[in-house]
Amino acid sequence: MGFHYPSIDMDASGIHLKDVCTKAGYTPQQLCHLLELSAPQAIYQWYRGRSLPSTDNLFALAKLLEKHMDELIVEQSFEEE
Repeated sequence: MGFHYPSIDMDASGIHLKDVCTKAGYTPQQLCHLLELSAPQAIYQWYRGRSLPSTDNLFALAKLLEKHMDELIVEQSFEEE
């Protein structure tokens, strides 16, 4: 059994992040204000899996949502050969 360098599943992470934020009752506009972003487009990019929050924003989201940062990111799964 070998070690696989962990990779982030961008699409699944975006879907998961959107789900967690929505269930917590936050709109992209509210998150934009709380995270002191200039526009909500970054949040929409996160939700679409096109980018990830910066470490600072991920840390702030985790605190806001009362989660650990690892809980907001989905690891890409690897099939055993």
